[in-house]
Amino acid sequence: MDNIYSDSEDFKAEYIPNKEFYLTPELIQVEKRLEDLLGDGTEAVVKICRNLLAAGGKRLRPLLACLSGKIFGIKGNDLINCATALELIHMASLIHDDIIDEAETRRGRPSVNSIWGNQIAVLTGDFLFAKAFGLLSPSHLSSVLTVITDAIDGMCQGEIEQAIAKKDLQQTIQQYLNRIKKKTGKLIIASCSIGPLLAGNASSELFSLQNYGLNLGYAFQIIDDLFDLKGDSELIGKPTNIDLDQGYLTLPVLQLLANPLYRKETEIILSNLPLALNSKLRLQQLMKNSGAFEKSFTQAKEFIDLAKSQLEIFTPSPPITALSLLADNLLARTF
Repeated sequence: MDNIYSDSEDFKAEYIPNKEFYLTPELIQVEKRLEDLLGDGTEAVVKICRNLLAAGGKRLRPLLACLSGKIFGIKGNDLINCATALELIHMASLIHDDIIDEAETRRGRPSVNSIWGNQIAVLTGDFLFAKAFGLLSPSHLSSVLTVITDAIDGMCQGEIEQAIAKKDLQQTIQQYLNRIKKKTGKLIIASCSIGPLLAGNASSELFSLQNYGLNLGYAFQIIDDLFDLKGDSELIGKPTNIDLDQGYLTLPVLQLLANPLYRKETEIILSNLPLALNSKLRLQQLMKNSGAFEKSFTQAKEFIDLAKSQLEIFTPSPPITALSLLADNLLARTF
């Protein structure tokens, strides 16, 4: 991936492939804050949290928060605390996802639940939530806290709806989009809201950045779903076909079911989950032949274009350029 900042000294950013995140001045501070917070606890808790930090991550949500702050000239402790809280919440949600999915790896490393068991994993996720809310507890951050708690509410609702929809071959693409708005989009929307909320009196800018985040969230999840169905497990750091094996039907599969020429055979294949290797290969071939993969990618690209269009109300600046290029980079890592 290319650097997403301009040549300005204040906006240089280095992409760190083995850590999966962009190194910016603010993210260095976020990383330090994470280390300090997660190093505060009993020996057992610190050991688990250090394992989480060693796994790295894209740090997408704190990056979005920091960039949104840069647009309004926001710097300092409040911005770093909000960005750190968002990453803690994201980390907690991943731990809980791995428990639900019975996943053994995360980012190429053993998951918390696979090492310490589900009970410890649940409590670790709760510990991360507590740390996040501690950062957001000051009264002057109440508007940020409201947006983030709404995001967590949506994430939980989206996960519940996804669980109920397992193996439902009658579900629609719109239902899928409604779910991913909640389970993925809401926290990204909250991340993009930090700058205008800390700035105050920026309602039109808040609306545009939230719409940027919404469309970025749609694209991000669709791309993630494409990776799950046709990615390289070593490159993405987790096994592929997890969603499908567990009965979660994502956009490429729904595109296939929506095609009358392929629906019947697809229904027959999906009636025997988890799929045998030959069935997985056949389903992949059907998605390729029908154009389901390409249609899904095109849909992701449309959402990226919509996201970037929301930035047009802003005066050009390094952080706006960064947000635009970040959106482009989401697509660049797919095909």
